[in-house]
Amino acid sequence: MQLKKGFTLVEVLIALAILGIVAAATIYVLINAIPKEHEYLAKKPAVTLSYGVKTLLENDKIYPNKAFEGGEKFCD
Repeated sequence: MQLKKGFTLVEVLIALAILGIVAAATIYVLINAIPKEHEYLAKKPAVTLSYGVKTLLENDKIYPNKAFEGGEKFCD
C-alpha cells in the first residue's frame, strides 16, 4: 500500500477558513482602535493644559494676565 503525502482539499479549506476568521477579527479590532487613539492624542494636550492652569489657580495663586494677543484678564 502506498502512502500519499500532502494535505487533502478539506484540510486546506479548513485552514483557510480559520485564517479568514482570525484576519477578520484582527481588522475589526484595528479599525475600532485607530479612531480612539487619534481622539486620545487630540485630547491629551488640552487636558494637560487644563490641569496646569487649575494647579496655578488653586495652589500658587498665580492668575493669568493679558499676556496673549486678544486675551482678556481673568482678574484685576
